[in-house]
Amino acid sequence: MGRWLTVSPGEQELPQFSLMEPETDAQRERVGAQVPGYVAFVLGTDDCRAEYDRLREAGVAFHGEPEDNPWGVEVQFEDRYGNVFDLVEPREMDEAAMAALLDEATAN
Repeated sequence: MGRWLTVSPGEQELPQFSLMEPETDAQRERVGAQVPGYVAFVLGTDDCRAEYDRLREAGVAFHGEPEDNPWGVEVQFEDRYGNVFDLVEPREMDEAAMAALLDEATAN
C-alpha cells in the first residue's frame, strides 16, 4: 500500500476521509469518476460563503459561487483529481417547503 492522508473536520476525530494516491492504471481510470454524473460526498458547514472564500483563496477550484436553495446555501468544488464535492450550509425546511421540493423533483 502506498501513501495516504487522513483528514477530519476541525478538532474532531470523526468522521475521517482517507485520501490515497492511485497505484494502478485501473485505479487511475476511476479517479474523478467514482459516481459519474453525481456528487460523491456532501460536506456540511456553518457558513458556506465564508468557507468558499477561504478555500478559493487557497486555490480550490469551484463550479460557480454559493447559491441559495430551499435546503440551504450550496456550492460545488473539485479536488485536484476531478472528484466533485458539495459544500452545503443546511437550512431547516418546514413541511410545506419540503413537500413542494419533493413535488418538483418527482415532476422532472
